[in-house]
Amino acid sequence: MLARFKRILKEEKITSREFAKLLGVTYPSFRSMTKKSSVVIPKWVTAFVIAYHLGKGIDDDGICTFCEEKENGFGEDGLFCKECHKMLNG
Repeated sequence: MLARFKRILKEEKITSREFAKLLGVTYPSFRSMTKKSSVVIPKWVTAFVIAYHLGKGIDDDGICTFCEEKENGFGEDGLFCKECHKMLNG
């Protein structure tokens, strides 16, 4: 999940410092929470990644933007593939 989070920031051209400022936390705190060796992933990271992909859903090529797979078909909501829909909705 952290790798996806960092990839999204990079794709959207948002620096870690900028994101820390948006969150209202210091940059060292942000770095500490998002380092690769973190055992616990902050809930806001998971929420951000899910919300980001909710905004994107299935792209024009029929590829789920959450798992980046095309072969899973559409989930009930039409936003994600069947597998991601099942995972995100329990």
